[in-house]
Amino acid sequence: MGRFLRLTPRYVNDCHALAPARSPASRGVSRVLRDLLIEDELPAHGDVRTLLAAEGSQVQVFAYGRCVSGRDLWVWYRVTESEVRLEALTRGL
Repeated sequence: MGRFLRLTPRYVNDCHALAPARSPASRGVSRVLRDLLIEDELPAHGDVRTLLAAEGSQVQVFAYGRCVSGRDLWVWYRVTESEVRLEALTRGL
């Protein structure tokens, strides 16, 4: 059974600002998302972990981050057996 992507409103807003459609940055982000879907085990070697503020809350959640190759962009995600929840896209760590 494969995983599916769940995009949060914060992630979508970040993408519009940092990786507009059809830009080189958006192509790099797309490669990361594809890799997140096909990885057998997440987090993968090289992914980092941090606390992110949950959207609309003062609560913080653990999230994993993966760098977009050749860009100073990071895709932040949480994972279950059935989904990869995209939490944020940021510039830098």
